[in-house]
Amino acid sequence: MLTDPDFPVSSWFLNTMSVAGLPADPAGGIPAQRQALDTRYREELAAALSSKRNEALAVSAATIVEHSAIYSQELPPDVKKKASEALVATFDKLPVQKQEEVFSYRWNALDPQTMLPLLRKVAQRYTDYADLHQMDAFWSIGASAAALKRWYELEPAEEVDVVEGEDDIGGYGDVGAWGAGYSASGVSIGGSLGHRVATAVNDVVPAGETQVRHGDHVHAVDGEIGEVQGFVVDPADHRVTHVLLREGHLWGRREVAIPVSAVVGMDDGIRLNLTKQQVADLPPVE
Repeated sequence: MLTDPDFPVSSWFLNTMSVAGLPADPAGGIPAQRQALDTRYREELAAALSSKRNEALAVSAATIVEHSAIYSQELPPDVKKKASEALVATFDKLPVQKQEEVFSYRWNALDPQTMLPLLRKVAQRYTDYADLHQMDAFWSIGASAAALKRWYELEPAEEVDVVEGEDDIGGYGDVGAWGAGYSASGVSIGGSLGHRVATAVNDVVPAGETQVRHGDHVHAVDGEIGEVQGFVVDPADHRVTHVLLREGHLWGRREVAIPVSAVVGMDDGIRLNLTKQQVADLPPVE
């Protein structure tokens, strides 16, 4: 069964095999003998991985990394890479709960660089579920969130953000479908991911150019006015059109969208050619 190309080998199946394989009257410690059988069967499964296909390949690869992660047993580099390649190729064949577990709990047993294309894909596949109480919604959103986290850890030179908002922001652009980033240049967008949530990926800022981040101060001509909340991007050409500003103090905060034409500098935050009153007169983001 371990070498059957179409048989998905689960952890439960391997555990059962390690018990069933014990002799009727074992000499010595049963736990040690069972452990030896378990190790042998897992090595055989790893060797047979290249002959597996479709769902059998996905489940069997997940079983290999699951055991390694749970028991903190380092896989040989070639097995780790082979299992990672198998998951990248067949990830959609896994149950959605197993998909979430791969990124949340099995990561240390995987080859990060091999998994990178899959991280990008899953992080940007957000689905807008009508009923968030259904279990598939829980696991699917969890998988996307975990992939996004791993992606950011793996590529810190790229800024990755999840933006939540309405379908529009009072005529200033489509945040709900496209999102906003934190980089002053080199902005690229991850495409439409659903009605309310989008992923924005900002490329590395070239040497010599200014980088603006979430939370940086925004200055009007007559003093500080608030903090950078994000950006609005035109989906047609992916250019930043507005700066999203979080204005005011804790109990009276609101968000406004400031046209980039009002930005005159980006030293020590963002500097505007508007007064505080002119910013206050801008319509809030609903």
